[in-house]
Amino acid sequence: MTSAPGRDPLRSSYRRLLALYPRAFRMRFEMDLLQVFDDRRREGRFSGRWGGIRLLAFLLKDFVTSMPMARPPRHKHGVAGMMSNVMQDLRQAFRMLGRSPVFTVTAVITLALGIGLNAATFSAVNGILLRPLPGAEEPERLVQLYRQWPGLDYGSNSIPPYQDVRDRGGEVFENVAAWYFAAMSLSADGRSERIMGLLVSADFFQT
Repeated sequence: MTSAPGRDPLRSSYRRLLALYPRAFRMRFEMDLLQVFDDRRREGRFSGRWGGIRLLAFLLKDFVTSMPMARPPRHKHGVAGMMSNVMQDLRQAFRMLGRSPVFTVTAVITLALGIGLNAATFSAVNGILLRPLPGAEEPERLVQLYRQWPGLDYGSNSIPPYQDVRDRGGEVFENVAAWYFAAMSLSADGRSERIMGLLVSADFFQT
């Protein structure tokens, strides 16, 4: 029945979580994300109390990985525009950290441990993983997925289909990653150059 999802408190919580997305993204993809939620909710692995907890973990992971991709790209013009964006992000970050001192201390300790671990293992990672890697070891195992539209054979994918393929394609794909092109500014030696870069999902390099 169509009214059943509305009485699901987990679905109501998910709708409140969707409200944290940017308005433009929410207006475009909210119904798709809710449909993906309803499909998952009917799966056996997400039934019952513990199934709801597992589903909540999935939703939080999706939110964390998709939020950077949902934010509209910022238009940067040279070094001045880049520094303005950096300063704005820093001010916002300091305001948020000042409101939650316990979280701030936890974040600083976590960063310190992470930086120390990275510093200790960088030489091994650089020697084992980075230098001997001219390209993919088995390029024949890499595939690229497109969506077909009327008159368009190679259409792009949005976040909900990507998440669906990632979560349900375990028997077919070892890893699934999403990416798209974005214009960026690269500055070096006092000069700024407009280049094309990629915005990628968190599992891009693992894939």
